Amino acid sequence: MRKISDRIDQARQERFVGRQAELELFHTALTAEEPPFAVLHIYGPGGAGKTTLLHELARLAVQQGRSVVLLDGRDVESTPTAVASAANAAFDAAGGRVLLIDTYEMLDGLDGWMRREFLPQLPAASLVVIAGRQAPTAWREDSAWAELTRIVALDNLPVEECHAYLAARGVPAHHHDALLAFTRGHPLALSLVAEL
Repeated sequence: MRKISDRIDQARQERFVGRQAELELFHTALTAEEPPFAVLHIYGPGGAGKTTLLHELARLAVQQGRSVVLLDGRDVESTPTAVASAANAAFDAAGGRVLLIDTYEMLDGLDGWMRREFLPQLPAASLVVIAGRQAPTAWREDSAWAELTRIVALDNLPVEECHAYLAARGVPAHHHDALLAFTRGHPLALSLVAEL
């Protein structure tokens, strides 16, 4: 029986545009026997599309038969016990795991614990995607984590992707240029003006 969550997933997929480089990077790691990196760290300002991208990555991982956990830093207590419990509870015993952590800035106090204790104990085939507002400075300072981490700054959408998004939302083409001038490709702003 179809659920409301299925309809939500379908709506998200239909409205998702762009981010091809990020999708390809994730897909390459997802389909490797042992991913070339353990952590994909995505950062950018509020409304840049980090959460939307994480939902798309989760969908792709499920399609590949991966066990997926999506944690939001706003919804989990910022303690090692709470984060470990939330992450481990949903993982299957076998197979590659994908852990997606959104709003990572809310878990900033756990960053050292994540690098030193929690993430190293995950199976080597695991893939972790962290999305937050700040660049992950500490991950670059440790040479091992620097090698096992890919860092992506999420920017506004390019013009052609903005047009694709607005068209998918049913916005008449003659309004696109004015909306792009106003939003400058900021994903949340585009989403809001498409509702008008």
